[in-house]
Amino acid sequence: MRELVKEMGAEGLMSEVTESRNGKVNPAVPQASREQLEAVDIPAIEKAAANPSRLAPHQPSKSDILRQAEEAMTRLAKGQNWDDWVKVMRAFDMGRSTAMLEANTNRPFGPRYTAAFGKWLRCHPAFEAVHKTDRSRFLKCFDNLEEINNWRCKNVPPHQLLKLNYPPTVMKHWESWKKKQAGTVSEENEPAPRAEPTAPGLTLEMWKAGSSKIKGQILDYEGRNGLMKLMSAALLAELKDALIGQEIQAASTSTTLAVNLTKLLQGGSFRRRCCR
Repeated sequence: MRELVKEMGAEGLMSEVTESRNGKVNPAVPQASREQLEAVDIPAIEKAAANPSRLAPHQPSKSDILRQAEEAMTRLAKGQNWDDWVKVMRAFDMGRSTAMLEANTNRPFGPRYTAAFGKWLRCHPAFEAVHKTDRSRFLKCFDNLEEINNWRCKNVPPHQLLKLNYPPTVMKHWESWKKKQAGTVSEENEPAPRAEPTAPGLTLEMWKAGSSKIKGQILDYEGRNGLMKLMSAALLAELKDALIGQEIQAASTSTTLAVNLTKLLQGGSFRRRCCR
């Protein structure tokens, strides 16, 4: 190193050091290592690392989506996995978009869309293994994927997650859970039912204070059967005797009828029949 310093001379060395401190490198001048610079008390200058550019998140291409989905179908043939089904649903979503574009429609319905989607399936036969009745459930599940994933993470026990993987089955359980949640919320928001007001009990004082008109209305309301249930046995028998007496008095013009009614009353057979 000292020989290098002698060859460069003081002026050349100072020029090199100045250029090094300014971050410039002279290709014509031999470059010394860090150890050689430090040996003659010259600090080593390191270049500042360039700031890495911010890269956008990687977006898989259509070919990547199809390749990953086909690989997932192969794995799913051996066992079910939710992540693999998500990849298949993403491929179906891409097929739906492709068919809508080809059919020149903004709705995934109609004969032109159906024909375009069938063409897409023929181009990618790996997905024909999914039954056509399940494909709409696949797409509906994918349209609600964020909510379903949140539900699976927070509301499904781990031992059920191992079994709950097939999208139509997942969709069915998620919709059932949503209905139960909606019912629970509506029940919580409903006002408590009002208690029926209890009618005040009828007391003897109230009966005495009532007018004759009110009392008559009450008796008419109860009727014959109601009064017979309310009256005591002694009062009922007394009323029956009074009724028989009125009948006898009304029939006093007929001696034979009055005698027969009196015999019945004395024998008690008529009373027994009325008390039944």
